[in-house]
Amino acid sequence: MIPYIIFYFIIFLLSFKIKKEKYTVYDFLLLTIMIGFSGIRYGIGTDYVSYEGVFNYFSSDSITLMQGRTGIGFSYLMYFVKYILHMNFQFVIVLCSFFTNLLIYRFIKRNSEQPGRAILIYISLGFYTLSFNMFRQMLSIAFILTGFESLKRGKKIFAIIFYLIAFFIHSSAIIAIIVLTCLYLFIKKRFKLWPILAGATIFLVFYNTLYYNILSNFDGFEIYATKEYLPGVGTYINVAVYFVLYIIFIHFTKKNFKNTEEKNLQLNAAAIGLGIVTLELKNFLFVRIATPFIIFFPILIAESYEIYNFRKKRLESLIFYLCLFVYFLVYTNSFGEVVPYTTVLGLF
Repeated sequence: MIPYIIFYFIIFLLSFKIKKEKYTVYDFLLLTIMIGFSGIRYGIGTDYVSYEGVFNYFSSDSITLMQGRTGIGFSYLMYFVKYILHMNFQFVIVLCSFFTNLLIYRFIKRNSEQPGRAILIYISLGFYTLSFNMFRQMLSIAFILTGFESLKRGKKIFAIIFYLIAFFIHSSAIIAIIVLTCLYLFIKKRFKLWPILAGATIFLVFYNTLYYNILSNFDGFEIYATKEYLPGVGTYINVAVYFVLYIIFIHFTKKNFKNTEEKNLQLNAAAIGLGIVTLELKNFLFVRIATPFIIFFPILIAESYEIYNFRKKRLESLIFYLCLFVYFLVYTNSFGEVVPYTTVLGLF
């Protein structure tokens, strides 16, 4: 656990140096540490061993390439690393770490008024270590956000390219791509939260009809409808935390957010994310669908911190950062088999 504490302490100090205006040496240091700490990990995460096995037995045969369970895009990545670069699986991890952290950092930097604090919250809420487990999907989400940012800037060709990359890396990307694009193109006003939670409640009540029976009839997805993915105590805690964060930090401050289409979009995405997070109470794999939306939470909470003016309230500020640190420790130690931390260099 000590490596994670050291990592967090360094990120904590650097986060105060990150500003909205431009990239500085502090941005470079923080991003390098994020990429390096993730990239040199060895054997960490629920998917590491299974994907390493796929990589080791991976064939250059085109049929294997197109029909692999890893998705066409990720299959081509493994093909490129193994047969073109002649590198081992660790280089796949390095590439995933590099693009995931670079693109998400860039997205937060561009969309947050308080990017340093938003990055710290992003790490504290477990998004960073989540990428140790579902690194293929987090890589896909990074490209989704990049495509979404390109769309907002009027670069539609680039948006399509990044969206396609995201989809071919992980097919679940299609949900986030459709929803986020619709939010940007057609919905300019802020959502009310209660209809979303009402819909989530209906889904929970009729779960067996609306989800379980349907999903279990699709080849390759039936495994996700098994009891193996029933929620545990950690899932309930995670859902409760997001409800508290939304109600305390976002709901009671959203009137003070800038009344712009951009901010409405962020608030709507977070509200949708909260509704999907609720579905984890039936199957914790819904976190995979929720992540592209709840990733807006760090951006909004960082701005709420300024609205509450915690910066000038020492006690409240201390409690705020202490809660972030405690949740980081709990999440890291209890979720996803990322402890103990080991590296390819043999450290720790």
